[in-house]
Amino acid sequence: MIQTELQRLAEDLQKLPGLRETLSIPLRQCQDVEEAALVLRRHGYDITAAMLARPKVEMLEDEELDTITGGTGHGLPHILADLLGVVS
Repeated sequence: MIQTELQRLAEDLQKLPGLRETLSIPLRQCQDVEEAALVLRRHGYDITAAMLARPKVEMLEDEELDTITGGTGHGLPHILADLLGVVS
């Protein structure tokens, strides 16, 4: 279900032009993955905070490290930033 629901969100973001704009502002205002999951559930996606959280152990790319060490991080959970096409 995790993959299916996230895939549905990704597909909807591509198919429905207004969805990206509709979700972008409220998701950027979220303080954590719990709030982001709540926003997505309010828009009909059965997505939990655990689905949005990064795995505990993960190799980071140079660009991701830059956002952590004083770069221009956007604050969105990684998966949502990717889906929404946010560029840091």
